[in-house]
Amino acid sequence: MEAFPTGLFQGPYFGKITSSAYYTPEDTDLKRWKYEVEVVEFGKDDWNDHVVPSVVSDVLNVFESGNTSSTSMGIAHTSLPGTYSLQAIPDNTIVPIWICPIGAFLMWPNQFDGDC
Repeated sequence: MEAFPTGLFQGPYFGKITSSAYYTPEDTDLKRWKYEVEVVEFGKDDWNDHVVPSVVSDVLNVFESGNTSSTSMGIAHTSLPGTYSLQAIPDNTIVPIWICPIGAFLMWPNQFDGDC
């Protein structure tokens, strides 16, 4: 068992999602993603680029950690109407992120979308 690196977290920072990819590309039913996030700060009129770190890759969403190939956010895939499924966080969404020695993570609720 690996010791948890207490006291070494940095953040929260604010980041803008720039891309996402399935965490396990061979199992797209799993509904977990790795995100690329550009660190930003709120300026006078808008969200602006931040100096360092500018881009953080392979950021995981804590809210997706309980998803399985048959349930997303506690909802059974078979109970969803039509083509509805859990979606990745959309690009350009501003989210809080934390960085620690073993990686980076965010906490943001995903949305379901599809057609009935």
